[in-house]
Formats: sequence, structure tokens, C-alpha cells
Amino acid sequence: MIAGDLTDKPRVRWKYAIRHLARHIDPGRIHIIPGNHGYYDFQLDRDHRLAGIADEEGAHLGQKAEVAVAGVRFLCCSLWTDFDLAGDAKDAQVVARERMNDYRYIRNAGAVYRKIRPHETVRVHQDHLAWLEDRLARPLPGRTVVITHHCPHPQLVRGFPGELGPVFGSDLTGIIRQYQPDAWLFGHTHHRAEILEGQTSIRNVSPGYMQFRTEPRKLPIVLSAEDVTKVLIAAPGPGLKYRAALSISYGAGLRASEVCNLKISDIDSDRMLIHVEQGKGKKDRKVMLSPGLLELLRAWWREARPEGWLFPGQPKITPISSRQLNRAFTSAKHVAGIKQTTTLHTLRHSFSMF
Repeated sequence: MIAGDLTDKPRVRWKYAIRHLARHIDPGRIHIIPGNHGYYDFQLDRDHRLAGIADEEGAHLGQKAEVAVAGVRFLCCSLWTDFDLAGDAKDAQVVARERMNDYRYIRNAGAVYRKIRPHETVRVHQDHLAWLEDRLARPLPGRTVVITHHCPHPQLVRGFPGELGPVFGSDLTGIIRQYQPDAWLFGHTHHRAEILEGQTSIRNVSPGYMQFRTEPRKLPIVLSAEDVTKVLIAAPGPGLKYRAALSISYGAGLRASEVCNLKISDIDSDRMLIHVEQGKGKKDRKVMLSPGLLELLRAWWREARPEGWLFPGQPKITPISSRQLNRAFTSAKHVAGIKQTTTLHTLRHSFSMF
């Protein structure tokens, strides 16, 4: 669970940050709560796009998300603030707009991509808070942990000039006392701090501001032809669905989202081409279709008789998701005994004619 600020410029940088984390943990276990920096050079009202970026790498967006792990319920959202920490929300919004980069670098797609304004983040705060209260009001067995980016307790907003305090946190002690979650973790203030409010442990869990250095680009990890064959043979069933989908990623060099969004009409057996619509950069392109891959796709079609989507999901009117395909690859990799740190994207890097 990442309590915000994985990195800024999410369209470019999130995938690399997730891949770095995936070297140490299964990406399917990664849940990213967007922080304010997670929206820099992006749009406040495009959480579905952030979800797509995370999904592409096999991870999850933790925005208004309830996640259960080993009997613990995690309630995740960014939260933002109401600017009312010092009792003068209007003045705090003026200060925020003048001094905080949030209101320079984040845009509102629904308002012709103009810079966001403080009253818009207040609306997001109200929406997230309403969602949290709704979930907290539903008692469940086991522990409940809230994870937000912004601070929920006035005594933990420290290290900032008083006039900037309302940008970093709100006074939610009334809600905490009412529902008494077991813990509330946050990250925005970048200062380790902890307090006990009733039975609720409230902690800042951020490690502070991270320092990045530019490193030379290295060649990507690739799998040998023998290891790829083992992975494809170990693809989970029943049937040929995932073997065929993973084989396209390898045999045609397609990205996970491109494989998932293939339609039957995209397979041109006459010209031995695969038509990829709206790939990276929203561009169409055509890739070669090898005879071996065509035979496998025909066997998959005879087995399942899909209509519309080449690899339908549940329900069949939608395609399988990148997350499902990533899980299939991870399962096949483990069954095949592949020890290298690899992801589904490794198949694309290992691209060769099938």
C-alpha cells in the first residue's frame, strides 16, 4: 500500500516506478493511493487513466478502494483537505493557490484542461470523506486500517508555516473518535510522526523526500526461447485462451493492453497481419502474423468460438483485462520454474517470430 506520491508525471514515470517495485514484490500486491504529486502534469479528474496505467503493469489503483488482506480491511483514498484547519478556509484557499504547485501543475480535464482551483480539491475531499464514512459505518469482523495521502489530525501537521497547514491536513478527529478504526496511515507531510486518538493509532509512514539520480539505460531483461516455450506451455487453463494471448505478446511483440483489445476482425490471415488499433501514442499499426501463431489462434477459435473480442472476459461483451493477463503470466512463470525477475512486458522484449 503506497500512501501517495509514488512519483509525478504518471503517464511517463509510474510504469518505471512500478517495475522497480516489482523487482521486490509481486505487482498484483501493489496498491497505489495517488498523492498530490501523482497528479502533476496530469488531470485531477482522470483517476480511471491512473487505474489504467497501474493495471498495465499488473498493479492496482487504491482510490476509494476497499482491500482485504489476511483479515484486515484497508480503506484507501487520497483524501485532500477542507482547508479549514485554522478556521478560515477561504483565506487558506487563497494562500494555497498562490503558493502551492498543485494549482500550477495539475489540470482539470472537464474544464478544458485549465489549472485546478482549491474549491475543486475541496469537492474531491468531500467525496472521499463521504466514501470513507460510508465504509467505516459498515462494521466488519477483523481490523480496519485507513490509508490516505493527506493528514487527518491537526497535531501531526507540523514542519510547515501555519498558513500552509490547511493544505496538508484536516481535523478529522471527530470522525476518528466516532468510528475508531484500528489505524490511520498517511504520507503527505513527509515527517515521521504518530499520535493515539482514542484506540486509533495515527501515523505518518512516508520516508521523506526521495532523491533520484540519472542512471545509464540498461538493456531490458529477456527470456531465452526455451524459457518462453516453458512459460507458454504452463499457461493456465482451462483451454487455450491464455496460451494464445501470451503467444501473441511474444510472437507479435504486442503490449498487454494491445493483446486484450484485439478483435477477431483484427486477425488478417490473408495478408498474415495483425491490426493493432490505438496502440501506444493512440496510433494504429500492423504487425506480422507468423504461421505458427495463426495455427494456435485458429485452434483457440475452434475451441471457444469467440465473437467480437478475440479474448472475451466476463461478461463476454468485454475483453479480458491487462490484470488478468498479467496474473496468467505470473502463474505460468512460477509453474515453469523461471527464477528471473520478469513481467509480462518481458515477453514483448523477448519478441521473435513464433
